[in-house]
Amino acid sequence: MKNKGFTLIELLLVIGLLSVIASTMSYDVMNILSRNRVDVVAKQIAMDMRVAQQKAVEENRNWVMEFTNNANLSSYKIYPEAESTKPRTNIAISDNDVGWGDLDGNYLPTDLVFNASGGIVATADTFAVSNGDEDQIYLRFDTVTGRVTLLATVSP
Repeated sequence: MKNKGFTLIELLLVIGLLSVIASTMSYDVMNILSRNRVDVVAKQIAMDMRVAQQKAVEENRNWVMEFTNNANLSSYKIYPEAESTKPRTNIAISDNDVGWGDLDGNYLPTDLVFNASGGIVATADTFAVSNGDEDQIYLRFDTVTGRVTLLATVSP
């Protein structure tokens, strides 16, 4: 009599192979999502820097972009210099999965000031947006012209 079906060993072997493949894929998917998060946050910051710069030129007054990093939340807000209690834009990055700092890993100075001529008053001209791993995107800005550039992602 011929058996139609699979043996227990064959079933366990297939289940074992599928679980190894699934665990490998889930690790890759998590890495891709983490890298995308860094990319999205860096692009959002660059866009908001350009908006603050544009507002400073349009309104002929300084605009501030204030950054905050703490254990639970990374955030920034954008406002005209004299109106710090009423931010026009307030962006919060929850979970503290993405943060920012200078090239040495220090937190950014508390704010960037965009002046009426389009320049940026800052203590550094480059900072990194990172997820704490090796995924980083650098934002470089020219303090005279105010030009903001996203530099390549550093990732394995």
